[in-house]
Amino acid sequence: RILLGLKNRGFGMGFYNSFGGKVEAHETPLQSAQRELKEETNLDAPLTAFHSVGTMNFTFDNDGNDDSSAALPKMIVHVFRVWVQAVPTVTPVSNDTVPPGVNKSTSTPTVVTFDPTTTRLECRDNEITPQWFDDWRDIPLHQMHADDSLWLTRLLSSLSTSS
Repeated sequence: RILLGLKNRGFGMGFYNSFGGKVEAHETPLQSAQRELKEETNLDAPLTAFHSVGTMNFTFDNDGNDDSSAALPKMIVHVFRVWVQAVPTVTPVSNDTVPPGVNKSTSTPTVVTFDPTTTRLECRDNEITPQWFDDWRDIPLHQMHADDSLWLTRLLSSLSTSS
């Protein structure tokens, strides 16, 4: 299952996206990811649960207000993944139950667990609505930014085919 959010306002309104936002002056990208996940989903994940999967530089087309024809970098995005299970504790996972896509010989990931009967996945300020998708192929790609649908499907397909 994949947890994404439908943006209700602001940049990307009406589109599905992963969770995140701006890095505050006192934060690292990792700390920002942790804070944003909590704010946007109500999931409280330890820093050890976040695994970096890459950094992307997004550019946007020239808005036509100047003579430059070059696209300029506008946003640097740090991408992390977090494994989540619906059970009542946060616990390290044994190598027997390591999620797909994780090298079993070199890492023992932390899986963020929650009790779905007592923890409601919700955004504090209704900026984004968390939604589970049972399979990455069920994600409404037509309702995502074009670049997001490319990198996310590539990442998810690599995880589902990894051992």
